[in-house]
Amino acid sequence: MRARLPALAVLPVLPVLSLLALLPACGGEDKGPQDRDGDGYDSMTDCNDFDASVGPDAVEVCNGIDDDCDGKIDDEDPSLDASTGLTWFFDGDGDGYGATAVQACLQPAGTVAVGGDCEDGDAAVNPAATEVCNGIDDDCDGTVDLGAADAGTWYADADGDGYSAGLGAVQACTAPAGSVELVGDCDDTDSQVHPGAVEGCDGRDDDCDPTTTEDGLATWEGEDGSVEDWSARLAGDEGTPLAVAVPAAGTLSLCPGTWDATVAAQADLTVVGVGEGVVLRAEGAGAGLWTRTDGITLSVRDLSIMGGAGVMSTGLSTTAGGGLSCEADSALVVDHVELSGGSADLGGGLFSLGCDTTLSDVLIHDTTASTSGGGALLMDGAHDWTRVTVRDADGGEHAGGVDVQAFAATSPIPVSFTDVRLDGNQAAGSVSGMRLVGADLDWAGSTAGAAGLVSGNDPLDPFYGALWVGTGSSARFDNVDFGTAAGGDDNATVDLTAGLGLLPYEAGDGATFQCDSEGCGSPVEQGLGSTGGTEYLDGYIITDVVQASDWGTLSSLWVDLNSSGTCTVDLVVFSAAAPSTHSWVLERDSGPLDVPTSGGVRDDGLALLAVPGRYYALGAAVDCSSGTANDAYGSGGPTDAGFGRAVGFSYSNSYVLGDSLDTWSADTYGTSYRAPYHLSVTVTRL
Repeated sequence: MRARLPALAVLPVLPVLSLLALLPACGGEDKGPQDRDGDGYDSMTDCNDFDASVGPDAVEVCNGIDDDCDGKIDDEDPSLDASTGLTWFFDGDGDGYGATAVQACLQPAGTVAVGGDCEDGDAAVNPAATEVCNGIDDDCDGTVDLGAADAGTWYADADGDGYSAGLGAVQACTAPAGSVELVGDCDDTDSQVHPGAVEGCDGRDDDCDPTTTEDGLATWEGEDGSVEDWSARLAGDEGTPLAVAVPAAGTLSLCPGTWDATVAAQADLTVVGVGEGVVLRAEGAGAGLWTRTDGITLSVRDLSIMGGAGVMSTGLSTTAGGGLSCEADSALVVDHVELSGGSADLGGGLFSLGCDTTLSDVLIHDTTASTSGGGALLMDGAHDWTRVTVRDADGGEHAGGVDVQAFAATSPIPVSFTDVRLDGNQAAGSVSGMRLVGADLDWAGSTAGAAGLVSGNDPLDPFYGALWVGTGSSARFDNVDFGTAAGGDDNATVDLTAGLGLLPYEAGDGATFQCDSEGCGSPVEQGLGSTGGTEYLDGYIITDVVQASDWGTLSSLWVDLNSSGTCTVDLVVFSAAAPSTHSWVLERDSGPLDVPTSGGVRDDGLALLAVPGRYYALGAAVDCSSGTANDAYGSGGPTDAGFGRAVGFSYSNSYVLGDSLDTWSADTYGTSYRAPYHLSVTVTRL
């Protein structure tokens, strides 16, 4: 074996070139220390005389070399330029992230390469942590709880009812002002509408559940903001309605269904139907809606009122207003309402005494009054109706459709009708359509057929007609239909009469004229044609024949006769559908009238309706017991008579009052027959 060599002392390892520099040159001369790298230090002081960056004045940097030749390398050298090393962070909580930075060539114990830990005493807090709602900056991003993983989702609650429509979503640990977590609000502008709200009769989805129905609900909302369920208060039985008094101002909303009740308003009240098929049924008692309270407004809209037997009128001591009754100095406003089946002594559908009424889009039908106003009775007040139809109403003794009368009013009651139709109404006594007593009526139609008084029937008293303009009344008609035979809607008797004299008038469709209690239309006085000459008159009927071309009333007839003795005259009017033998009917006989010695004879009370197309023979039958009667003749042929075309004239000495004009035949037209020069007619044309 080779003997083990003794251990050698460990010497610093020097570069080979440095060692060689310490040895004398072989066979050469020892030249002493040298500065081979030119850094100003010779090999005796330069620990690496072959690297100019290494020397006693060099800066120690992290490179694994003793740069400043102090025998210490990198981190061991206190003079190390730490900036040349790496940055390390002390990790106090061991979470892999440090807080305090230190620079070194090699990683110091207790440090990590990643800093940014904002709380180095809590391992749960570091840049990689998850932000949660705890009031701490868990992820060291400089914000607290922002973007927390367990943050709630909040939504804007615009109406403050605790529910949102799902808009304006934000993530936050606590609710931002004006936001909530619950969604599902179907109307975020109304705090009464939200999931879980109590469904009421208001036409809205209160609980935001479209499957919930409002049918059978009634809701009261007072002006003070109170809301109550009145469904049970109005749920009577058919034939035995519940009587409901409403003492406070507010709105009663009725949802689809039939409500057996009568409602009395004692303060401002609006009754409104919400949805289709809302019926207030007052069968067997009272009126559907009524008031006797002054100074209030009773409004009703969007529903039907069925039945009702009226309430006892304090002013008239009889039942009044089957469907609606307003006996007060108040206002009744009715919009989109149907009144049917009501009955009372006065105003089967509607009764008003002192109350102003405003109606629009209203239908009144099949209502009955035993005394007057089958559809409605309006006494005093002011009345404005638009798009109202009254049909098939029975007024009993008077006024099948609408009766308007002054009760305590000292001036005519103002009545405005626009697009109002009275259709098929009747009265067993008089006036099938409308009666005016102390009233001022304006009746207009906006379009053809929108306004009308048609199909009236009062068979027991044909003298008043479908409308009577009575004492202290006036009426103006603008584009109003009065029915025609051809149209099948003509009134059964005359269209209207005026005053106590019951002057009769007929009007067609789209008529425009005016009336007062003295009569209607404009009078036109027209003398008729003649052949000339002077004639002794005794026992003759002398006629002018006119075919009417328009509706009008023959108001008066006169002839310029004078007598030299004792003579009388009958002023007569015959009519015929066609001018043929035995076809004439005596319509009026004014006489016998005394013939004066001068000045003529006149009858101003004919009041005979002229029907278009019909022929009218106007004449005078003279009878003298002594002396003679004479008339001066002029010249000229048949003329316009003011209501139609004069088609001829004739005379006969075989006339017996009441007989037909036996000698008249169709071939006697012409000017060969004579008529009195001053035989004239006054026609009131509509």
